[in-house]
Amino acid sequence: MSYRKADSPASEDQIEQWLNSFDETELSRHGWSRFGIKECFERYEYIYNVTNSAVISLILYQILDSETLEIVFLATVPYARLTDSMRSLFAQLLQDHSGGQIWLECREDNVAAIQLYRKLGLKETGRRAKYYRDGTTAILFNF
Repeated sequence: MSYRKADSPASEDQIEQWLNSFDETELSRHGWSRFGIKECFERYEYIYNVTNSAVISLILYQILDSETLEIVFLATVPYARLTDSMRSLFAQLLQDHSGGQIWLECREDNVAAIQLYRKLGLKETGRRAKYYRDGTTAILFNF
C-alpha cells in the first residue's frame, strides 16, 4: 500500500525504523547521513510503501513548479530490494505527475537504479563528472 506525506505522514517510529535499516557507510557513499535524510522529511514531500506497518520504499521529492518535480532521495530497505516495491512506488509517482517533468540523479555505479529508471522510461540527459565526494560521476535522468 502506498501513501503520501500530505494524506498520511509516516510516524516518527516508522521513519526511524526505515532509517535504521540502512548502513551508515552505504548512505555516506551516496552523500547522505541518517540525520540529513531525517531533516528532509520536514522540507520535502514524500510517497512511501508500507508492508506490515513498516516503511519499505520511500521517495523524497520537491515540486519546483507546476510542471517540474525533482527527486531528492529514494531507497528501499535492503531486505526488500528484490521486490517490486520501488518500481510500483515510482510508477505511482510518474502517474500522479503525468504530463510534467521529473528529474533525478544517481551514481554511475548504481547499476540497479539505472536499470530501474530506464525500465520506467526515464532518459539520461547529462552527466556531472566527479560529482560525488569519492569522484564518481552523477548521471542525470529526466522523464
